[in-house]
Amino acid sequence: MRISKGTAIFTATTIKTLEYESEYDGANCVLFAELNGTYTRSGSTLNFSFSLGGTTIEKSVEIIKLTSTTLETKDVDEDNGEIIVDTFTRQ
Repeated sequence: MRISKGTAIFTATTIKTLEYESEYDGANCVLFAELNGTYTRSGSTLNFSFSLGGTTIEKSVEIIKLTSTTLETKDVDEDNGEIIVDTFTRQ
């Protein structure tokens, strides 16, 4: 069974995402992807821009909850229509 974990580090205008993966358990995850980018907020939408191998990737997600400790976003997978909800908590 493959297990994935992710960390997102937000500043006022930038984001760094770290994706970890393990074959069998969450205890032995290794870093397999790191992305650095920028973001802007427009109402209830977060707009992200990442550079990957000379290509700019842009993505927008809907903010469904935002408090002093929690950010919850909703996205729809373009390939299969699956709704993806991500929850971020302040550390």
